[in-house]
Parts: sequence; C-alpha cells; structure tokens
Amino acid sequence: MRNLQANHRNRKRFLCNPALLRVLWLLGIGIFALVIGVIGALLGFIGLLKQARSHFFDHLENQWETKCFVFQRLTVPHPCYSCNSTNCTTNICYDEKFKVSYKIYDDSEIISAINVRDTSNPQNIQIGNEYTCYYDRLFNYREVQWEHTLPKSQAPIIATGISLIIIATLILALFAVYVCWVERPRLKRSKRRNQMLRHLSGEH
Repeated sequence: MRNLQANHRNRKRFLCNPALLRVLWLLGIGIFALVIGVIGALLGFIGLLKQARSHFFDHLENQWETKCFVFQRLTVPHPCYSCNSTNCTTNICYDEKFKVSYKIYDDSEIISAINVRDTSNPQNIQIGNEYTCYYDRLFNYREVQWEHTLPKSQAPIIATGISLIIIATLILALFAVYVCWVERPRLKRSKRRNQMLRHLSGEH
C-alpha cells in the first residue's frame, strides 16, 4: 500500500514538474508551427501547379481549339425543379450526349463524347455537321467540350499557402528566440545551481 502511494506521489510530482511542462509546451508549439508550414507549402505547391497549367493554356495560341464532327446525338428530357422561399416549379431540362470525332494538334483523329447536362433547351447542334470544340491538350486528349471555360485563378490558394508559411516562420522564429534567450540561460542557471548543491553536499 505504501509503495502504491509512493508511486502515485512520484508520478504526480513528475507530471507537475514545471520543467517537463515547459518542454511539452515548447514541443507542442514547434509541432504546431511545422504542421502549419507543411499545410501552407502543400497549398502553395498545388496552387502554383494549377496556375502553371492555366498559364500554359493561355499561351497555346488556341491550339486546343478544333472542329468536332457530330455523328451521333442522344437527347433525354427529364423534370427539373426550381425552388424559392415560397414554392417550387417544375420545368423540363435536357441531358444530351454527342458522339464526335476531331483532330488534335498532331493531326491524329480522336473519337469521344461531349456530355451536356441539365440544360433548359436542347443544343442547336445537328448530326453530320462540324462545330468548334475544345479538347484538353495537356492531360487527356479525349476530354472535349463545346465551350472553352477559362480556368479559375489560383491566387487565393497560393496566398493562403504563403500566409500559412509566413505564420509558421514567425512562430518558429519566436520559438527560437525564446529558447535562446529564456530557456537556455535558465538551463545554465539550473545546471550551475545543481553543481553548487553537489559541491556543498560533497563538502559535508
């Protein structure tokens, strides 16, 4: 019983040790700063990668633009709903699939499909005709669409990543200053005090 009480007191004294609590606190701050920095770096890298892809497309001089020959078309009407704060109305929408063939930059012919969903009116596109279309030259030649949608700017993602990296850097800088100017002198004083106590106990 006494051994259990002694172990409990020792464990409580160990957990309430100010030096241990400071070490755990400093480790927590350091890990938190590193996690923020890693997240910021990942966000910045992803944003820069997407922005580079957008920049690449902007300088292709419309070489992703081609002509799609429509040889098959499927139109499926279905009900769609539009609701406001008071009621909902039912309309007819259309899902359409166009089988097309087109040539890419190296004059190879690709056969693919363009899917258009939930349009209020059928597309004014006829079988047997050619229409301007756009394919993905960078990643997937078979990904094609009728309209060329400009990619969204990745500036917010890049700015968020840079902000997190700056915050992590500031935290780590303050952490380093605190360790060098506060904890290190404290450890030196504690070491000298322990040496003096050992010296005095040795004399007695």
